[in-house]
Amino acid sequence: MMIDLYLQDVERTAQSLADAFAQGQADAFMREAHTIKGLLATFSDDAGAAKAFVIEQQAKTGEISGLQPAVAALQRRLYEVADVLRREMGSVR
Repeated sequence: MMIDLYLQDVERTAQSLADAFAQGQADAFMREAHTIKGLLATFSDDAGAAKAFVIEQQAKTGEISGLQPAVAALQRRLYEVADVLRREMGSVR
């Protein structure tokens, strides 16, 4: 189930985004933001997907310095969606 995969990978996904940013790897950072955009869109988090899109577009320029607040906000968004999904799964089961 897609929800289970999201919940299993949320920590890794958030860490991969942070690692690519910390290492200054704009291409890897862009790919991580793109992946996150798709994940959030899958669960109808249009606002979160839009944030990921902005980060992805900035990373395409190769200039990622100064994006730490955006990275932290996107990581929080990943965890917020995970919390919502866990609650929803709990109410269904």
